[in-house]
Amino acid sequence: MTDSAPPFRRRPAGFLVLATAFFAAMALAVFATGFLDSWGMPLTAGLVALGLIAFLLLIGATAFTVLGLRAAYRRKTAPILLRLVLALAPPLLFAGLALAARPLLDAGDRLGVAARLAQDEARFATIIARVKDEQPAASDGTQRTEDGISFLVDRGPPLRVAFHPRGILDSWTGIVFDPTRALSHYVSQGPRRPGARSAITPDDLSGLFGGDLVGCRHLRDDFFLCRFT
Repeated sequence: MTDSAPPFRRRPAGFLVLATAFFAAMALAVFATGFLDSWGMPLTAGLVALGLIAFLLLIGATAFTVLGLRAAYRRKTAPILLRLVLALAPPLLFAGLALAARPLLDAGDRLGVAARLAQDEARFATIIARVKDEQPAASDGTQRTEDGISFLVDRGPPLRVAFHPRGILDSWTGIVFDPTRALSHYVSQGPRRPGARSAITPDDLSGLFGGDLVGCRHLRDDFFLCRFT
């Protein structure tokens, strides 16, 4: 390797650090996309972000793999273990990130939902108290916005409120206030296939918010993250 080559190509440790940093940055970008999606990032923006990440990841993985193979080939006198690390580290890091992409998205989404609940819980309580004092209205089944919070009301009884509904067409997700915590029984009973929804949805939860309950995850206290279709 000539002295005119970049430092990271002259020093194996520098190359490995740079490759690891690149894949770590891509992993952070995937995590951040999941986090921002939980805060209502538009679907188009999310798809563009994931497409850009995939493009950069493919280009970077290809470049680092080629550089690693060349470095391993040129260091014929180096220990075999070092040559194997230089040649295999980039594709292994790429494979690891590909396998971890969905868990990273989910982890970002979980953190984002928890952060959003912590930020808006006081306003949720204000809206819930206000809705309890209202008379049933035709607007209960439609999305409303108060104090910067969008929500849906299901009078039941019991009264339940879904905050920050987001999704596509009839498929949506929201933070649901359920004072009975009946939704906790549905967390572990979520459908395994679309055709099983109506068969295993408890009778008192069928038609909740005018849709079919697909699954729930308990957040804390009386709040659940639920999916509907």
